[in-house]
Amino acid sequence: SRVAPASGYTFDASSNLTTTSTGASATYDNADELTTSALSGTTTNYTYNADGQRLAATQGSTTLA
Repeated sequence: SRVAPASGYTFDASSNLTTTSTGASATYDNADELTTSALSGTTTNYTYNADGQRLAATQGSTTLA
C-alpha cells in the first residue's frame, strides 16, 4: 500500500513530486524527466537528449549546468 505524503506535498499520477510546502513546484514530461522547477519567482528549465541524459539547466538565458 502507498504511504500518504506529508502535509503540503503533492504528486502527479506518476508519483513525481509537483509541489512542496515551501511553494516550490515542478513539472515532468512523459518520460518522468523533470522539465521545470520553480521557487520564489525563479524558474529553471531542463532539457534532455534521446537517452534521457540531462543536457542543460537554464534560467532565462543563463545556462546553469
